Amino acid sequence: MKTDRIFGCVSALLGLLFVFLAVPSITGDWQQGEQARYFTVGPRLFPYISGVLVTVFAVLIALKPDGMNSIAAFLQPGAAKRALFAIVLAFVYVALLEPLGFIIASVLVLFAFFIGFGERRWKLIVPIAVIVPIAVSAMFSGFFKVQLPPGLFAISF
Repeated sequence: MKTDRIFGCVSALLGLLFVFLAVPSITGDWQQGEQARYFTVGPRLFPYISGVLVTVFAVLIALKPDGMNSIAAFLQPGAAKRALFAIVLAFVYVALLEPLGFIIASVLVLFAFFIGFGERRWKLIVPIAVIVPIAVSAMFSGFFKVQLPPGLFAISF
């Protein structure tokens, strides 16, 4: 399908622009403070990883044989509303991150994401929405030594 190749090429181009133009513009100020000796990674690592992954997957989409990789889901009714919902939810998440903290904001946004995209199995929603933010927070604070926003209640690991 021609749209797959166009989508893949455009996404790969955007991924490359992100990796080569946006990520290098992140400053190295984090190395100047007293606590810099505790950081194991800089602020560019995760943007580089995500940019490279976007580029790799976009190239795979572009190279996949016709008909094997359809983006027909984007053309279905309601797809624009779901995309808009995801974009709005991302802005809400950013707005909630500092005041509520990473764990609480992530739990709330994951609940909203599951419900907004039609998932109704609470036995699936609750464990994922609660355990994933706690595990991510523990990984960042324990393994990477990076403090995520604690927020109002200062829940951290």
